Amino acid sequence: MILPSNRDENWKYAALRTLATTRLQAPDAVQTVADELLAELPQRIANHARLVLQDGFWSSTLSDALPAGVTVVRGPAAASPTADTTDTDRRLAALNAREARETLRIEVASGARAEIEIVVLCSTPATAGMSHPSIRIELGAAAQISLLERQLGSNEACAGNLALSLHVARDASARITRVQAFGARTQWFETLDYRLEQNAYCKVVHVLQGAAAARTTAFVAHAGRGARLDWSTVALGEQHQVQDCYVRVHHGADEASTVQRYRGIVADRARLGFNGHMQVAERTSGCASDQSLRCLIAGDQAEADVRPQLEIHTDAVRATHGATVGKLDADMKFYLASRGIEPAVAEALLKWAFIADVLQHIEPPELRIDVERSVAVRLPGALPAGVFL
Repeated sequence: MILPSNRDENWKYAALRTLATTRLQAPDAVQTVADELLAELPQRIANHARLVLQDGFWSSTLSDALPAGVTVVRGPAAASPTADTTDTDRRLAALNAREARETLRIEVASGARAEIEIVVLCSTPATAGMSHPSIRIELGAAAQISLLERQLGSNEACAGNLALSLHVARDASARITRVQAFGARTQWFETLDYRLEQNAYCKVVHVLQGAAAARTTAFVAHAGRGARLDWSTVALGEQHQVQDCYVRVHHGADEASTVQRYRGIVADRARLGFNGHMQVAERTSGCASDQSLRCLIAGDQAEADVRPQLEIHTDAVRATHGATVGKLDADMKFYLASRGIEPAVAEALLKWAFIADVLQHIEPPELRIDVERSVAVRLPGALPAGVFL
């Protein structure tokens, strides 16, 4: 299989060098979860049933019973309907379809409400193979889901390739928080496919931190009239990390709308990339697209690349976009210093303010506090001691 390369337009800033030398086949067997990784499992969020996938396999011993109206089917992997080896952006999804050992299917009945936490563990050493978790989620008409997705990895050199599809039926809603917190030697790739039907609503908050290299490729299809998407990403890069995202949103129905926010802070010799590709189809009317992509460079050798793309094939549309890359405001740093605030604390406070408008969208509040605590570790001095107690 031909994999993407940095010569491909939408992969220019992804870290792909190690992918060429990684064993792409899934491991022959799942290893026992290391005690240190189990110890790092986050505390459960109230009322959310937990499902755990270890290296692509559902762990029944670490998972909870599910609420009424929710069905989980653990079965043989099946080719994703969107897996396509001819589309460069979908080749890793095609690789997942080929290598995944099983697919976890979650179905929420029409009119039902579900609160679920999925923990994806990447723990098998890369020398043994790449894990290929496969997840499909189906929401029935007028169903609701609060979905928390946590991604954790051991400190070993690991590699994973996730494929996740979500179908939000008519009048249904999905509120999703995705938190990536891998070990410093993990290589992570993922392909997301969301389909929104008439009057469907999807809100996504994506937090990227950790991992040596990570790439998110996301496709969202507004398939029904009045479908709405609210997508927020915050990314923190340090040392030699590379975090790259490509999000393509296709407005294929009347009155479909998207709001997209990206806030990135990159330090040391790290690199962040975000490509927000908005498509508006012919013969649609009343569609709206709003993009705000901002990145803060906090290191002389750091790099950031944020690109809003508008591909519009109709006149009946409202589209706004903005992209900025810059450093901390020297005047603001001087102002805080003049009020007796130490330079390091002043810098941390300004960085916190930069990402706060994304963090505030995390739901539920218990999870937001947990995420803010982990972010605060990377921005020492940003919050008063004991603020989370």
